[in-house]
Amino acid sequence: MKIGFTMNPTLAHLLAPLGLLYGAAMQARRGLYARGALPRRRLPVPVVSIGNLSLGGTGKTPFASWLAHELHGRGLRPAIVLRGYGRESRGARVVADGQRIRGGVSEVGDEALVLARNLPGVVVVVGESRFDAGVLAVRELGAEVVILDDGFQQLGLHRDLDIVLVEATRPPRADRVLPAGRLRERPESLAAADVVAVTRSHLVGPSNEVTDWIREVAPEASVVAVETRPRRLVDRAGTVHGLESLHKAPVLALSAIGAPAQFEADLERLGARLAATLRFRDHHRFDAIDVKRIEETCRARGAAFVVTTAKDLVRLELPIAVPVLALEIDAHVRDAAVLWQRLARVMPLLAVKV
Repeated sequence: MKIGFTMNPTLAHLLAPLGLLYGAAMQARRGLYARGALPRRRLPVPVVSIGNLSLGGTGKTPFASWLAHELHGRGLRPAIVLRGYGRESRGARVVADGQRIRGGVSEVGDEALVLARNLPGVVVVVGESRFDAGVLAVRELGAEVVILDDGFQQLGLHRDLDIVLVEATRPPRADRVLPAGRLRERPESLAAADVVAVTRSHLVGPSNEVTDWIREVAPEASVVAVETRPRRLVDRAGTVHGLESLHKAPVLALSAIGAPAQFEADLERLGARLAATLRFRDHHRFDAIDVKRIEETCRARGAAFVVTTAKDLVRLELPIAVPVLALEIDAHVRDAAVLWQRLARVMPLLAVKV
């Protein structure tokens, strides 16, 4: 059983003219900022943006987590700033101050809460205005560098380095602009990136058409390969389980993310048998009806337990009568030296503290 939301090809074709108009508008907006016709505000510390061209599924959260962890390990005080999609609160709000977590999923959103839990010692702040959230992180929490999560389209805030993620198995050139596809802007906008990180690169090999296309569209950008791989399983109590628990196990794959097919493929590569799959819209808040459906599907299809994502696990707050494990994903940058060279150019503190 699948609850999916893929675009019908006929509908995509009919919506293509709207996609052309939207893409043109986004390109014009980017041009106005590039020429200085629209103002950009600047934070008093370096800002590193991590973003993408598509609506999701590129591995942005694992990459942001990796970068913040590495910067913190080098003696810097990084802050991750993000919108906090799906939260019930408003305005700039501290999620983690480097010592403790200050809110739950309803107050701060799923992505922010996952980042805060995975990054002890790192500041995490949410806010509709990334500038206001950045000011809070710098002035009140002492952040020395701001990592702007999902920031490629946040053109009103000055960035010292733009890192754009491209998923190796779903290149932007093969997709269409909203509402006909999943792209937020035209693929050629990649030329504005300083660094292009090719995620899930281990699935396509070191030399491929995606990398060739990136070098053609964004010749000035540095290109790095990123492996995004499953790391471990964690249950609702925080207990860690080995990936071997999935081998030949009949499981229910549960997801409410931008790229559910990738999540399900990861489970199958780990040896799991997908007895059933349930897909919900990205950032879906699970209610009692959903929990009942999950339990009934497990019984009907013989699933031994539920496997979901880390972001979905924090939204599964209601009691559930079947075991639930979250598959956590790690990012590893194979060409890290190239990335650190670009970072050192815009972050003098990095050169001093390394």
